[in-house]
Amino acid sequence: MGFLMLPLYTRALTPADYGRLTLVTSICAMASILLTFGFDSPFIRIYFEFSGKPEKQDALIQSLWRFLLVSSSVGCILVGCAALAVLGTSTAATLNGPDVLLGMMATGLGIAATGVTLPALRAGERFSAYLTIMAASAASAAVAAAILVLALRTGVLGALSAGIIANIVVLAIAFRIVPWKTSLKTDRTLIVRSLRMGIPLVPHFASMQALVVADRLILVGLVSASSLGLFGLASNIALPAMVACQAITQATMPTYAQVGTGFSVDGKGVLRNLVTMQIAAITFVTAATALLGPPLIGVLASKEFSGAAPLTGWIALGYGFLGLYGIPMNGATIGAGRTSRAWIATLTGAISNIALIFLLTPEIGIEGAAIASAGGYLVLLLAICLWAHARPNPVSYDVRRVTSIFTLGAATFVCGSVLDVGGDVADLATRSIFLIALLVLLAAITGALSTAGATITRWRATETH
Repeated sequence: MGFLMLPLYTRALTPADYGRLTLVTSICAMASILLTFGFDSPFIRIYFEFSGKPEKQDALIQSLWRFLLVSSSVGCILVGCAALAVLGTSTAATLNGPDVLLGMMATGLGIAATGVTLPALRAGERFSAYLTIMAASAASAAVAAAILVLALRTGVLGALSAGIIANIVVLAIAFRIVPWKTSLKTDRTLIVRSLRMGIPLVPHFASMQALVVADRLILVGLVSASSLGLFGLASNIALPAMVACQAITQATMPTYAQVGTGFSVDGKGVLRNLVTMQIAAITFVTAATALLGPPLIGVLASKEFSGAAPLTGWIALGYGFLGLYGIPMNGATIGAGRTSRAWIATLTGAISNIALIFLLTPEIGIEGAAIASAGGYLVLLLAICLWAHARPNPVSYDVRRVTSIFTLGAATFVCGSVLDVGGDVADLATRSIFLIALLVLLAAITGALSTAGATITRWRATETH
């Protein structure tokens, strides 16, 4: 929904305001990682260890939810107040106290609303309930932003306040979908176990988020606020690639857990085929975003944002590397139950990104930052592969099919980029034809259509039950 509102946002906010909003949301994303304690992976694994024990699964959900509700509220309030004390109450600066305070309030509510409920719905394959929460989040955020930003013209503060309103709505719905069972006592053993497995992942996820935050924080001192706004718009145009890749990673987590805990029969064969399909989906999403992003900017945004078009492909490529990283990472953490020292790989990627920013941006401008982003995520992917496969890992790769997938994706991007028919709308149509052809070929390579049919049948059976 936020993506569809970009044409309005880019007219209601200046490039400088857009850069300011991008910066504070990146900082809040880092805070969200720190305050969720890496619970996503341990929750999925422990949940499947309790297969056939619904009372233990309920205890896991209630215990972690209560813990996050308290810890996220206290943590976000402290960070927001500290920002006011250090940065001041004026909103004139690109990074200021009121922005951070409102952003942290939205972050705390978001963690409370979705930090446990969404993993629980994914693990239980409650598709309709999951969709309800996500639809409510998107719709409430869009309505609140339309009123505050577009109608009342409250700018960045209005956009951040819209996030607070949306997360309050989502929290209320989450309480109805995943009822708060006061009869169940908080199981401290489950909390401690989740913390022991999750906390080693916090430096890992924090270093990964630094790949995003470092861009914004460092670029504040290297480029103008307008250039930062162009980078922010290009990142948001490429955001569907990041969202889709993360969704693919999250959606496949239960299978990794089933294989790792011995729940799935013929698990490794199933997982090998799933990995191939995962790579194909990520390749398609990356190629589609890189091809359609530049002409979309011409269609959606005003002319003063045209400088964002050359950045989109590089940022989308980086998000593709991020999606691929999820495969060995899930194999090691959820499949094999290993979480220690993953942060070394991600810290290497973050440092590489920072070094490339300082190396490339002064020479070639804001496009250098986009190239640095792709380079940082590539280093992250390679480093995490080395770490994940240094010890036993249930993930294996069909090299022949994977090679064919990457070749088709690269060829589609090159052909679609070279063919310029003139005009943004015409380019969108032509590039879409190339992408449809790619989709058909990938479906043939992976056998995706037959698998999708079986999955839909299983979803219907689950929902009926």
